[in-house]
Amino acid sequence: MAIRRVPKELFEVKKLYVDSLGDNPNAIQMRTHILHRLQRSHKIEVVPPSKDADAVLKGRGELWTIGHVSVTRSHSTSSPVLQGFLSAEVIGKNNQTLVLSSHTEQVPLEWYPG
Repeated sequence: MAIRRVPKELFEVKKLYVDSLGDNPNAIQMRTHILHRLQRSHKIEVVPPSKDADAVLKGRGELWTIGHVSVTRSHSTSSPVLQGFLSAEVIGKNNQTLVLSSHTEQVPLEWYPG
C-alpha cells in the first residue's frame, strides 16, 4: 500500500458541495447517504453550489445486484445483495485535486431500502 501525501488544502476544507454522482436512482441514493454522513459528522458544512464552498466532491456511483439472501427456509422473502462502485474526486477552489479515490465493495445493510 502506497502512502500518499495529503495536500494541506484538504485540511482547510470546512464547506463542501457534493455534486451529482449520476442520474440513476442508486447514484442518487449514494449521494444522499454521503450527505447524511457528512451532516452527522459536524466536521464539514455541506453547502449548496456556490462560491462559498471550499471544495467540491464530484464523482460517479453505481450499485448492482449480485445475489439474494433469505433469512427463512421458505425463501418467501429475500433481500438483494448489492455490490457498489464509487469513484470520487475532491477539488479545491483553485481546481487542484485534493483527493482522488475509486472503491468497489459489497454494500452495507444500512443502504438497503425499506
